[in-house]
Amino acid sequence: MKIRHLIILLLLSSANLSAQNSVFSAGVRLGGQTWLPTLNNEVDGSIKGSIGAHEMVDFRYAYYSKINKHTSVGIMFGAGIGYGSCGVRGNNTDKFSNTDYSSNKIDYAATTDFKQSEQFANADFSLLLALRHNGFVAQIGPRLILPFSVKRTLRINDASIDAYYKQYDVHVVNEIITGKLETPYDITDKTQKWNVITLAIEMGWEWKLGYRSPNSVGIQAYANIGSRNEKTPAYSRLINVSPISNPSDPIPDVTVGWADSLISKRAYLDFGLRMYYAFSPNTSSSLKFFKRDRYRHRR
Repeated sequence: MKIRHLIILLLLSSANLSAQNSVFSAGVRLGGQTWLPTLNNEVDGSIKGSIGAHEMVDFRYAYYSKINKHTSVGIMFGAGIGYGSCGVRGNNTDKFSNTDYSSNKIDYAATTDFKQSEQFANADFSLLLALRHNGFVAQIGPRLILPFSVKRTLRINDASIDAYYKQYDVHVVNEIITGKLETPYDITDKTQKWNVITLAIEMGWEWKLGYRSPNSVGIQAYANIGSRNEKTPAYSRLINVSPISNPSDPIPDVTVGWADSLISKRAYLDFGLRMYYAFSPNTSSSLKFFKRDRYRHRR
């Protein structure tokens, strides 16, 4: 089901609900998150997601309508704020040709093992269809994820620069005169903000804090699944070596780029456990509970 169809279903459902029960909840979400990347067809290498931390403070407000004694359905509005990190890792071989100051052709093969990660503050907003049944609780619906203050880091764990002089059948590997990168090598900068609309799925159990109490605690497993289909940047080399053009200074420049152009598309995934406290201040059961509690104290 497409996200827009799910939103329409939620809005139609909310229009038909009589708000018999209002529920507030506050909790935390703890887990991991990652990218699921697809390698660019122009790239020689491999790439996969790297799991980072996912930590959110979570606030919800729900309207429930009772279907029968044991089952309620409703609409849940949510917001969260926290911290996240995710990334990609892999290996890559760039092949290109240069010349030296004597016009000798040099065929390069620059092979790297790398990890690129993003760290960011994170906010999200959700509109979920919610179900309660005999302690079982589940939600499903769209969630908008809005990272901000995004910082990215690239680490080259290992690099091999092989310069091959075909006319002499000679390989010069990791030498300063033909190009060498000391590893581990790190670069860091701030990068553009991004956002993703995900399908949120949550399910678990909750327990009342006392007989006929309006308050409860719960734990749920959750996952947010989405895609970030931004335009793939033009392919650029992860490691590049400049021509050796100056005989008085025959040391070529070695430059390092970012791994973004190695990826043609990426899917987003985060997952973990949500733990929360919920209360219903306006329900009839809530009023009866507090009245009975006051009566006991008077006695």
